Amino acid sequence: ILFSGYNIRTIYKNNISNTRWLISIIIVFILWSTISMLLSIYEDPVIIFYLTNTFMIIPITASGLWLMFCYEYTVKTKVSKWSYILFPTVAGLFILGLYNPYNIVYSVDPLSGKSLIPAEPNTIRFVLNIVFGYSFVLLGTGMLIVNMSKTTSKVRSKQSLMIVLLSIFGMIMSVFKVLSINFQIEPMIIGILIFNISIAIATNVYEFSKIDYLDKNEILDNYNDIVISC
Repeated sequence: ILFSGYNIRTIYKNNISNTRWLISIIIVFILWSTISMLLSIYEDPVIIFYLTNTFMIIPITASGLWLMFCYEYTVKTKVSKWSYILFPTVAGLFILGLYNPYNIVYSVDPLSGKSLIPAEPNTIRFVLNIVFGYSFVLLGTGMLIVNMSKTTSKVRSKQSLMIVLLSIFGMIMSVFKVLSINFQIEPMIIGILIFNISIAIATNVYEFSKIDYLDKNEILDNYNDIVISC
């Protein structure tokens, strides 16, 4: 949480508007860490249910935000407004989880005290978090690899390589939580810590918070303003 706060402060202090998705991811990871900690403390089935119902929307949210970030970084233009469908989808999943009609979200009684993680294959959670979630991360990683192979900038190449490594590392660390493989320390928490440390180092070494890309529409608007002024 301390490293997350440092990264958000650094990016915000530099007024970097084009890394809004990265800031959103960091906030989501803070939520992931907090809920994971609370799940390890509480034993009451009701509290566990509400914590899990909140936790289950985090993987698809994080992976969707990561894809948006990777898209804007590689394509150098803002994501389509259609991509914002992610947010009502996440909200809908959360609401469905509260009522669990026809066991569409949880295949077992949410208040039975049984583990609600991992998501069973016959639930909507499996489709969103496993199928779509990992597909989003893989798609973003593929875009980064292509971008890294084409760029002639050494700084941008290092930035892309770092993001690719973080993508792969994040997928590996998240598998343990998704498959409910228990350790004394949750691997994803270690992954989030390393993620934040990497971003903190990259912000200062590789100018990661100064990623430069403009929206095509902004370029055209600026061009038109120059023509009108002339």
